[in-house]
Amino acid sequence: MKKISIFSLAFILMVSLFVLPVAGAAVNEAFLEAAANTDKPLLYVTDVTGAVGDAVAAEIAMANVEGFTSGDIVIQYNPYMLEFTGFTPSEAMQSSNIFLQASEPAEKDLYGNIFHEVYISLVHMEQFPAELDICSLGSLHFNAIGGGECPLMLTAFDIAINDVEVDAELISGVAAIEGEVASAWDYGAYAQELITLPENGDYQVEKGSSFPAWLKAVAVVAVVAVIALVIFFIAKGKNIVDDDDELDAAEDNAEANEEAGATETKPEE
Repeated sequence: MKKISIFSLAFILMVSLFVLPVAGAAVNEAFLEAAANTDKPLLYVTDVTGAVGDAVAAEIAMANVEGFTSGDIVIQYNPYMLEFTGFTPSEAMQSSNIFLQASEPAEKDLYGNIFHEVYISLVHMEQFPAELDICSLGSLHFNAIGGGECPLMLTAFDIAINDVEVDAELISGVAAIEGEVASAWDYGAYAQELITLPENGDYQVEKGSSFPAWLKAVAVVAVVAVIALVIFFIAKGKNIVDDDDELDAAEDNAEANEEAGATETKPEE
């Protein structure tokens, strides 16, 4: 009986070794499996399930981030399905020497568009210690306002390990909400993705026009009109000068004629 108890205790301790490294996060088997299958820094967003009217949350977990110094993370979602209500850092983040800033809930972003993403900036004053090699970054909180299924699209940039920028592996989550299906959201129009050049280096960027064609036409007409007005006023000014010159010349001739006539009619003494 005593041997069984010791064996049971040993088993519990062994299990704890796999559970404890995930600082501040509930163990997610899919996340742990993904972390075991890559040597790259891993950012992982858990799936979300619920029904319209529910308050739901997605966890952001990190793995292979010992020595992490800085990074920026963006999570995009369908704003017709989910209403962002806030971000809660994990206990691991709150108790470490980490500077973390996340988007605040808002109906619209700075450009007047419907709010559709959470931006998280993360900086460690030194480096992530070994105990944070696998950890929870925190939780994203939403109100489910529309039904359907949408990705919690994860992008990241400027991820640095030991002050050296590295490529991270990203695994996005999925939100599945029961209820009346909401409108779709065009992620492609807003996605913040890193561009990788092909090996042959032959890469062309399609440059969009900053002004529509009709506005350019109006601008051309306006410029032509201004030039025409300038030419008109210059010509008009020249005509006025010419008329004044002719009038002055006529007055001078008249005065000369009068003087000449007066000289001819002056009696001799």
